[in-house]
Amino acid sequence: MSESVASPTPPMRRPRRFWRWVKRGTLALALLITVAPLVGFGEMKWTRRSGQKKLDAATAKLDADDPGWRLEDIVEEHNSKVPPAESNSALKAVAIVGRLPKAHDPEQSPWKLRERIDTARSQNERPDPRDWSALEKHYPAWEPGMIELRQWTAATPRGRFKFEYAGGSPLDIRIQNCHDVRTALSVLSWDSLHHAYGGRADRALAIALSGLHLTRSVDFEPIFFAYLVRLGCVIQVMNSVAQTLAWCPNAADAALAPLQDSMLFESTSAPVRPSLRGERAYMHKSMVMADRDEISIYDDRSHGTRRERLQYQYHRQFLPNQAAFALERFDELSALLVLPDPEKTTAFQQWTLPLRNRENFLGVTLLRPVVSVVATAEIRHRARCLCTAAGIACERYRLKHGKWPAKLDDLTEFGMPQNLLDPFDGQPLRYSLLDDGAVVYSVDEDGRDDGGEVVRREGRPKDVGFRLWNPDRRKVPMPARP
Repeated sequence: MSESVASPTPPMRRPRRFWRWVKRGTLALALLITVAPLVGFGEMKWTRRSGQKKLDAATAKLDADDPGWRLEDIVEEHNSKVPPAESNSALKAVAIVGRLPKAHDPEQSPWKLRERIDTARSQNERPDPRDWSALEKHYPAWEPGMIELRQWTAATPRGRFKFEYAGGSPLDIRIQNCHDVRTALSVLSWDSLHHAYGGRADRALAIALSGLHLTRSVDFEPIFFAYLVRLGCVIQVMNSVAQTLAWCPNAADAALAPLQDSMLFESTSAPVRPSLRGERAYMHKSMVMADRDEISIYDDRSHGTRRERLQYQYHRQFLPNQAAFALERFDELSALLVLPDPEKTTAFQQWTLPLRNRENFLGVTLLRPVVSVVATAEIRHRARCLCTAAGIACERYRLKHGKWPAKLDDLTEFGMPQNLLDPFDGQPLRYSLLDDGAVVYSVDEDGRDDGGEVVRREGRPKDVGFRLWNPDRRKVPMPARP
C-alpha cells in the first residue's frame, strides 16, 4: 500500500500593503482638504494686500497731482456752482418740457413720425405726404411749448443741474434731467423742420440757433453719459441747419452769420477732459464700495444663487488691483488728451488695453467703452462743427456771388480762418464741388477719404461733413420706391 503525499497549503495573502496605501491616501486627502483652504485664504490675503498697495500708491499720486478728484469732492464742487432756481436756465428748460403734451399712442407720436420721415430720405427730398400730414396734425398742440423754448436767448444766465448723489451707491445717480434737455432739443428741431418745409428759412435758422444757446446754457458734467447727451443736442442743431439749407435756397445772410460764428466757437467749447475726470471718480467709487461689500452686482443678495454669491466673494480679492489698474489707465488717457488733434488720434489708435484676465477683467470691461468715447467723441464733434461752419459760409458765398467758392480759403471774407485743418489727420479740411452742389468734410477716425460721403439713405456715412445742394436740387420729390 503506497503512502499518499499531502500537497502543501498555499500561504494566505496579507492585505497589509494594500491597507497601508489606503491609509496613506486617506491621510494625504485629509491633509489636502485641511491645507488647501488655508493656502487659498493666504493667497487671497496676499492678492488683496498687493492690490491695496497699488491702489494706495495710485490714490496718493492723484491726491498730490489732482486735489479734489474723488467723487464726493467733484459732486460738492459741481453743486456749489448751481445757480438759484429763478435764474437757472437749465431748470427753465426742464419746466417747459414738463408742460409739453404727452403722446398717448407711441406709434403715432411725433417722434415716431419724425423717424419715418427721416428714414430712407435724402435731406434735399420732400418727405412722404402722408407722414408729413400726420406729423402736422400734432403741431398745434405742441406749438405753445415750442414758442416758449424758441424765445430762449443767449442773455439767459447759464444753468446747471444738481448732481443728485448724497452717498450710497453711485449707481443711484439721477440722469433724468439730461433726457429732458434732449427732449427740448428734439422739440426745437421739429419746430425748425416745420418752418423750413414752409420755406421760412430765417425762422428755421433762428430756432436752430435757440437750440444751440439752450444746449450751452446747461453744464452737463461730470459723467460721460451727460457729455454724450450734450454732443447729441448739438448734432440736432446741425441737422436742423443742414435740413433748412437742403430745402430753402433763400436764407438771409443775417440769419446765417450768427450760426456760423456759434459753430466755430462750439468747435472748441466741448472738451471731454472734465467728464473723463468725473468718470474716473465714478468708477473708483464704485469699485471701492464693491470691495467693501457696500454694493453688489445683485439688486438683492437673495436673488443670486449660492454659486454666484461665492463667485462674487472670490472675485472681490482682485478689486483693489482692478481699481488701481483703472486709475493708471485713466492717467494715461488724460495724458493723451493734451496732444494736438492729429497726434491725439494716432496715439489713441495705438493705445490698447491688455487682454482680460481674472485680475483686470472688470477694469478692462468698464474701460473699453470709455476709451471708444474719449478717443473719438471730442475730435468728431470738432470736425462736425468746423464742417458745419464752413458749409454755412459756403452758402453765404453762394448767396452773394451766385456760385460756390472754388476753395475754402475763399471764405475769409465771411470770417472763416484760412487753412482749416481736419482734426483727424491734420490735413486741410476737404471740400469738393459736385454736379448737384458741394460738400465740406472730414475723413473721420478711419483716416480714409471716401469722397465726401456724408449723407446716406441708410446706415452711417463714411465721412463726417456738411452737404449743400444747388438751388434747383432743393426740396425735390422722393424717388419712387420699388
